[in-house]
Amino acid sequence: MFADEGSTTDDEGCLIVDFSLLRHLIAPLACPLRHHSSLQIEKRKSQNLGFVQKLTVLCTSCNEAVSSSMSSGLLEDRSYDMNRRAVAASPVKGMGPTGLSKFCEVMNLPPLHHKTYTSHVKFIGSKLPEYRKTVLDKASQKVREVYEAEDGVIDIESAMMAVGRHEVTSQSVA
Repeated sequence: MFADEGSTTDDEGCLIVDFSLLRHLIAPLACPLRHHSSLQIEKRKSQNLGFVQKLTVLCTSCNEAVSSSMSSGLLEDRSYDMNRRAVAASPVKGMGPTGLSKFCEVMNLPPLHHKTYTSHVKFIGSKLPEYRKTVLDKASQKVREVYEAEDGVIDIESAMMAVGRHEVTSQSVA
């Protein structure tokens, strides 16, 4: 459902960065062709891409430019990962599309169009049964790994009581 699902290293993940600070970070860097600091960074305003920004680093001496979108890329349905994550996070934080738009306003971020928000919600909803099965399969496997079973059956009541969850009724997982 997301581009880098499962990444856990410190040098991966998403950031919200103040563009003026990014501009100050790029300015003293040297152009690889001219070897002196003449770099500028610009936002490309050609499209509304939601949370994704297209940036161009331009050398004012030689006019060489490098452009990139600030997202981990397009997903299988041609949506940007950053926008999908924002939509997925909004109900978790008690926000709908209006709440997300207000968050964007406060953070001085471009808001997602309501049609974009709706298409992400529909896509996420279509993937929930598959995602739920994956999560439950992983949880079941972890229980199996932790609690060795006699005759291939794990007593869930005993397993859960061992971790302090006494409200579970007696069930077995084969």
